[in-house]
Amino acid sequence: MKRSVALIGTLALNLCILSNANVLCGAGEKPQPQLKLVKEITLEKPMVHGISFPNDNWKAIRINYDGLLKGEELRIFVNTGNGVLFLNSEGELIFKREFGVDEIVGLYDDGQYFLVVNRMTFDARMETKDGNTICKLKDNRFCMMSRGVLLTLDGRMILLPVDYDRPSKPRNRLQFFDKTGRLVVEGDLNASMFQDGHNLIASLSPEGNYLGIIGSVYQKDSQAYPFRSCLFFYDAKSGKELWHRYLPGWMIDLVQVTKAGKRIIAASSPGFLGDFRFYFYDKNGNLLQEHKIGGPPIQAVLSGDGSISAIISRKFIHLFDTETNGLIWEYREKRKEREFQSLALSYDGGTAVASLYGEEGNRYLYVFNRQGSLIISKKTPLFGLSLELTPDAKKVIIGERGTQVNVYQLRIK
Repeated sequence: MKRSVALIGTLALNLCILSNANVLCGAGEKPQPQLKLVKEITLEKPMVHGISFPNDNWKAIRINYDGLLKGEELRIFVNTGNGVLFLNSEGELIFKREFGVDEIVGLYDDGQYFLVVNRMTFDARMETKDGNTICKLKDNRFCMMSRGVLLTLDGRMILLPVDYDRPSKPRNRLQFFDKTGRLVVEGDLNASMFQDGHNLIASLSPEGNYLGIIGSVYQKDSQAYPFRSCLFFYDAKSGKELWHRYLPGWMIDLVQVTKAGKRIIAASSPGFLGDFRFYFYDKNGNLLQEHKIGGPPIQAVLSGDGSISAIISRKFIHLFDTETNGLIWEYREKRKEREFQSLALSYDGGTAVASLYGEEGNRYLYVFNRQGSLIISKKTPLFGLSLELTPDAKKVIIGERGTQVNVYQLRIK
């Protein structure tokens, strides 16, 4: 009897130890994905509204993405319209620049360059972070949109032919400046066909050597609808057009150029209710693949390593492999009231974070893993038109018009 009691006691003790080990170590259990709010930052001035598609030079918030890859601490850049704030991960102010009351500013290259535009005179200038003027531009209305100016990593600048006051006489020359502001070369956009100068979207390859432009061109001899989308590909250093291709449809949606111009990705459609497609071209202008997508795109994102291209519409997310040109995964939001607003990718594209607007004004953050599975759905107080994900997929930064920026800690594994 004593031996039975002792045995039972030993078993109970072992079970207790094992139970405690499970509690302490989580043995046999996989940690659940988690998105936790770790910092609420209140700004002294409201930030600008929303994102600027297709590139993000005028987003309300940015992070030092390239700097993080080099081991720097997280920096959050906030665009207040006529000023910029640089914050650390704790929300502490580390740099501040204010401009004139009639001036707006766009941020380039991790906040190292500013494009400052006067809203009354339309004069513009490109400055370094330290306030040194690189280039002055007189009465250039195209600078009111970030798509009118592209800046390479070495400080070269490309001006697109955008002129809102003279749609019948667009400026048809691409202008290429060196980093001192000297006009190096003008390239012919072959744009005498264009309906108007502002109907363009452009993208530089990450290293700045190749330029893709998509526009709606006018075909006066056409028996059908007179406008048609056209994709142009340029050598960004010489200003020389390498090739152009006509695309089905007339609405221009997006263009992306991967590193060294290896892939040129474009989207075009025949209208808001039309057949929306995504096209992959190689450096020589050969069509490699096309995909049908679920609705007009509202944003396109390339992963930091260029391996993944993502595109979102109001109800769909599509992820593509830029090497094979194939679809990796897609997700459809089935809840009628919820629509996607913005998207961010980790460096390798293995994690995707999307913001949504939903029922009764609720806002949400979705997190997807590499397989496209929705692993986190979390309600958030902010309307995430400006959304950033650090390259290591450990922090999510979200903001909107107003004075609030939130930082989340993300744990996948």
